[in-house]
Amino acid sequence: MADPTPLDLSGADGPDYSKLPPPPGPGDYDGGKSAGEGQDGKDDGKKCGTHSSEGSPGHQGLQGNSGQKGGTGNHGGDFTFKAANMTGNWPVNTSGGKGGGGQTGGEGGTGQAGGAGGKGSKNCKGSDGGPGGPGGIGGTGGDGGTPGDGGNVYINYTSGNPTFNGLLTRGGTAGLAANGGKGGPGGKGGSPNGKGGGTGKGGEGGKASAIPTGKTGNVYVNGVSQ
Repeated sequence: MADPTPLDLSGADGPDYSKLPPPPGPGDYDGGKSAGEGQDGKDDGKKCGTHSSEGSPGHQGLQGNSGQKGGTGNHGGDFTFKAANMTGNWPVNTSGGKGGGGQTGGEGGTGQAGGAGGKGSKNCKGSDGGPGGPGGIGGTGGDGGTPGDGGNVYINYTSGNPTFNGLLTRGGTAGLAANGGKGGPGGKGGSPNGKGGGTGKGGEGGKASAIPTGKTGNVYVNGVSQ
């Protein structure tokens, strides 16, 4: 019997999202509206009756969107062969597929702009605008994908002296977890003199797969584990 053509029953790799751009931003807090304005000053005759107040501080920007988790690798297929006489080399691949890489988390949203300060009057001073809100926290990175297990091989023959060079039944490897997204930019300070908000914190990285390597498939020749 001539050597058979190599048989590939390996599992497909899981979808990989590591090269995708981060997901789109979460949008602006409250539709992009500024924080509340301060109260205007009001005179009481020749003196200030009600003092103006500062603008409200901006709210923190929305958190960025999470990255996509890496896809799960497929398990390798099982191979079963029975023959009366078996010779030659039998290169069979039943390896498990690799887990896909996660997608980087999205950037956090822009902090809300601070509210305008209350206006002054003839006898009352105007107030400063409120500070801008801090940028949103970056989105969490996508988790690494789970690997596939290797398939089992079952070979039964009566006579012959076959070899199995190139026989692969190993499990796949897990995909890499992705980094978290960048923190969003701070919001603008309210007019006048309001301070801008600071940049948000970066997002947390994705989690590594709890299974770093898939299980290796078993090989049985005439019922004996190899």
